[in-house]
Amino acid sequence: MLPVGAAVIDHRLAVVLANRHLHAMTGLAALTGRSLRDVIDCDLDPFAAALQDDSQDDTARFLVCGLRCAEGSLARPVQVHWAARSAGDARHRELVLTIAPAGPDLPESGDEVQRLRSEVDALRRAKTSLRQTKEEADEANAAKTRFLAAASHDLRQPLHALSIIQGLLSQRGDTADLDLLDDMRSNLASISELLDTFLYVSKLETGTIRPTLSDIPVADLLSRLAAELAPLVREAGLRLTVVPSSLVVRSDRVLLEQILRNFLWNAVHYTTEGGIVLGCRRRSGAVAIQVVDSGIGIPHDQLGTIFQSFRQVDHPNMNTTRGLGLGLAIVDQVARILRHRVTVRSEVDRGSVFGIEVPLARGRGEPHRPSRLVADLPGLLIALIEDDERVLKVTRRLLVALGCQVVSGNDAEAVLQELAEHTRVPDLALVDFRLHREQNGLVAVEQLRAALDRPVPVIIITGDTSPETVRRIEESGHAHLHKPVDLARLQTVMRQLLLTTASA
Repeated sequence: MLPVGAAVIDHRLAVVLANRHLHAMTGLAALTGRSLRDVIDCDLDPFAAALQDDSQDDTARFLVCGLRCAEGSLARPVQVHWAARSAGDARHRELVLTIAPAGPDLPESGDEVQRLRSEVDALRRAKTSLRQTKEEADEANAAKTRFLAAASHDLRQPLHALSIIQGLLSQRGDTADLDLLDDMRSNLASISELLDTFLYVSKLETGTIRPTLSDIPVADLLSRLAAELAPLVREAGLRLTVVPSSLVVRSDRVLLEQILRNFLWNAVHYTTEGGIVLGCRRRSGAVAIQVVDSGIGIPHDQLGTIFQSFRQVDHPNMNTTRGLGLGLAIVDQVARILRHRVTVRSEVDRGSVFGIEVPLARGRGEPHRPSRLVADLPGLLIALIEDDERVLKVTRRLLVALGCQVVSGNDAEAVLQELAEHTRVPDLALVDFRLHREQNGLVAVEQLRAALDRPVPVIIITGDTSPETVRRIEESGHAHLHKPVDLARLQTVMRQLLLTTASA
């Protein structure tokens, strides 16, 4: 039986499917997307006419043409049979072609041509089925990500309320209860870390994380992370040292922070005494931001596996509350997205150095000036916007316990109505990001500032940890915290923001 090529041609006279015989006959590795003119040498008007004329459906026609072959091969005469039919897209038609060497042995129609048309139909059905399966899988993954994001937000609400209650009790509690309250805060922090991990893994699996590059002062990056992790470091009985830097790097702020945050979490979990250093070293055209610890170290034969999922270092002195072993796997995948190089060196019982090499930005950073904290919060007037009544209630009680005056409500209008009874403008606003009636905290802040005619400093508090939401808050210029927020972290950010505002 002579080899017969088969192809499907779309309304633009371009190849959308071709069988292996046609590839072999032309000597061309890729036919899909090529014009029909690249395959056969003849007048294409009859083919174009068949695409336009509905009456030509299922009417087989043929021409003797020249077959265009790969460079170095001689074109040879072939017999081309074609018939038009409706395509999957109802607006267009397509052609089914069979191509074979011209000669007396080739039947002009009959069983062979019909078999080839059936083969093309089967190929198209298989392609359509694969596309539908992929679309269904993509939608299932996207739905899973949406579910995890929604579940994460809903779980963070009661956890945030518990964290605020823990802070309130720590302000009022007896000395005998402090150990229990510290255990409660530690467990809440672990749950929050697990929620962050699950959500991040889901986003990585579905490919929904896209980097947004900007110029980032290293000093700001390191000071933010140090303030965020300070309570955890103190709880572990460790020291955290930040080395000042005036460098500026080019990266995605949210994703880069996630990498360094995971490095710091690991350093705390795997360090039993001593301290952690957060700093950077300048390299050729790049900056190596490093986390150095005095922890248990990593055996040399395990260095190649620590970035795999669910892999953890085995050591008799290892912290037992160390998570799922996904932190470094997330680091590896995020670094690939950013095209940054991750480095690690370690020595057992002496510590480890984890680093990420980030390109230098073209701009020049301002020298880092360590800030001092405002001493006290009592007497401040705080505007609190939160649509969850449980969180609103306990947060208000906590702020009052800290000596603050509070005006609160579930939206900007309610807060402004309560503010009408005061003669002063709020010193600070704590605003939830996701509010009722499809509103968000950024809109509420604008309403608040417009009515007060003053740029009140703002902390956005959110249970939505998606990079898109974080970027929106970052671009607004407001400080932000992720739920659940503990008392020490809240006080630190409040003081830093008030100091920054006072010195502006």
